[in-house]
Amino acid sequence: MGVTALILILALSVINTMVVRTSNRAPDDGYISLRYAENLTAGHGLRFNPGGERVEGFSSPLHVLGLAAVIEAGVESRAAGQLSSLVPAYLALMVVGWWGWRRFGLLWGSLGALAIALSQTFRYWARSGMETTLFALLITLALVAAAEGRWCAMGLAAGLVAVTRPEGVLYLAPLFIHAAVVHRVRNRTLKEWSIPALLAAGPFAAWFLFRMASF
Repeated sequence: MGVTALILILALSVINTMVVRTSNRAPDDGYISLRYAENLTAGHGLRFNPGGERVEGFSSPLHVLGLAAVIEAGVESRAAGQLSSLVPAYLALMVVGWWGWRRFGLLWGSLGALAIALSQTFRYWARSGMETTLFALLITLALVAAAEGRWCAMGLAAGLVAVTRPEGVLYLAPLFIHAAVVHRVRNRTLKEWSIPALLAAGPFAAWFLFRMASF
């Protein structure tokens, strides 16, 4: 029953997103990220123009690198740009539906997922070609992992949040505080905290060192 409801909501969301147009233009930042990804896969490095100066003109390292990987795998660049926001949007929708059903029951979980699926804001960002839906997905995964007591998964999701948007690093401490409050963690050892903390800090630290050396 729950799986059937999720499939129906997802199908409705796909139709709603693709058929109901909220804007004739995607945000410029989506094109910027795509241009950087195209040049990276073409061997020009992280540059907006081939042979141009190395400038960090994009807002999401993870989004650009993910786009480059998809293009390198053979997906046409424009399709890769569209999928880069559509796929995370639908994954976030499914995570919300699954967690809502698990925590509050089929009815409330379905209503929560349906509300997102019909949201004008959801439609806009799902079609944007930007990292916004990826950012939302990773925060959702981090919160669900914290609620489930999956510390390493929470740490990794939090770390990826930090390299998805510039403000993502600000979410690290609140996510760990949330995990501690939810589970009233008092007796966990330093070692038990250190692995999730390293997973959270690692992606941001690696990108920070790379950007200092490259831009």
